Amino acid sequence: MKILKDSITCLAGEGRLTLQVPMFDLGGKPKYEEVPDEWFIYLNHDRIPTTPRYGYLYLTKIGFEENKEKLKDAFLKAPHKRGTWEEFETAADNHFNKILTSIDKKINYHQKKATELKIAKKSLDLRPIPSYGDHMTTEEFVDSVKSGLFIDYDGMGKYATDKYMTELNVIPSDVNAGLINNNYTHVVWFNK
Repeated sequence: MKILKDSITCLAGEGRLTLQVPMFDLGGKPKYEEVPDEWFIYLNHDRIPTTPRYGYLYLTKIGFEENKEKLKDAFLKAPHKRGTWEEFETAADNHFNKILTSIDKKINYHQKKATELKIAKKSLDLRPIPSYGDHMTTEEFVDSVKSGLFIDYDGMGKYATDKYMTELNVIPSDVNAGLINNNYTHVVWFNK
């Protein structure tokens, strides 16, 4: 990645407690240097932006560790510091923890959405009801479970309509746990 020469230490040299790296020069003929991509991350207010290369450029923990001595030197030489070097390091640690939390939240959100999409896909994948399954209303299935006719060990069911079967599984313990999906009017039961 090409960045402006000395931009990594620019804001530290002004005494700021930040890991942001300026991406442009306001005058003269800028000089650039080549640095490893893994030194940087684009952030939008401590969050990973949804669009790559959107947001502001910040040092990653790798970038910080690789440039720590240069940053410290620039910060300590700054005429007007906004804190101590120890506060700078604490601010950096807090910054990395915020980013990690943001990434974890985004991963969890997308995993949840992926699970929801997989369920939606299974519910849209309608198949003919096979002759070897017991087709019944959801109410009949619930009553059969409550009466002890079906237990998890006996088999499993698939949610269905009056004419088609989905790929969504239903087991007797779902009844006891209150997890029955009442969006489906029927269940096809398969004994083991």
